[in-house]
Amino acid sequence: MFFNNIKSVAFLDENYLDLCKKAASNDKIFNNFRNLKDYKNILEHVDKNLALKYLENIKTISDLTNAEIFNICDKLSHVGNPELINLLGDQKPISTSSLRYLNVALQLINEFGDKDINNIVEIGPGYGGQSIILEEFFTIKKYTYIDLPEVNSLIDIFLKKSKVKFSYDLKTLEDEFEDTGYDLIISNYAFSELNSYLQIKAINNIINKSDNCFMIINSDSFEKDKKYKKLKFLNQETLVQKIKNSFIKEEIPNTANGNYLLLAKKN
Repeated sequence: MFFNNIKSVAFLDENYLDLCKKAASNDKIFNNFRNLKDYKNILEHVDKNLALKYLENIKTISDLTNAEIFNICDKLSHVGNPELINLLGDQKPISTSSLRYLNVALQLINEFGDKDINNIVEIGPGYGGQSIILEEFFTIKKYTYIDLPEVNSLIDIFLKKSKVKFSYDLKTLEDEFEDTGYDLIISNYAFSELNSYLQIKAINNIINKSDNCFMIINSDSFEKDKKYKKLKFLNQETLVQKIKNSFIKEEIPNTANGNYLLLAKKN
């Protein structure tokens, strides 16, 4: 199964997987999972300074008002009890992670706004927060989430409680994927944290069968760490060679030295 051996993926640990499993089956834990230490060690850890940088870029690349930003981000302010911070002046507090997801959504519009994006696949979607924000901007008909089985169970509960309007699939990398591909493949860091074997598997089975690609790559910022030496991440040059029609852009805001965007467009 995908990620069955957590040693094949950077940063994952048994505590995170155990919490996802428990949150998916226990309402009391689920209702607070986004505020628990074992979860925030992996996700939900955008600090205030980074959130303000996301907000700055959001206002640079869009004409959204504080009220409009709040209305979008508020959709991720309730389920799972995330920590909320006041960043929008006269508006109520919001989740800092929602600003990351909104920043990505607006970048997707700028890159692919002239294309029909209805069928989306995401590698390493966490609890599914990115898709909740994307639903505000794209007419999503189908969304495919690729993660560990334990995480997929949590995503399923989160989506049901969030009452998404699109259909969705929950898969691992060992599953079969559409031969016709997807309109868009996205991944916020997760793809670049896979070992090279899983990266190549994802490239062949999913990424190169998709019309467009948007991934934030972060492996350059920690690949020299002895803990991850055996993962042998694909470097930037190799990724561009293996992913069709791909090119590199700056990550804005830059979340760590060496991080970058990897994009691909069919036409």
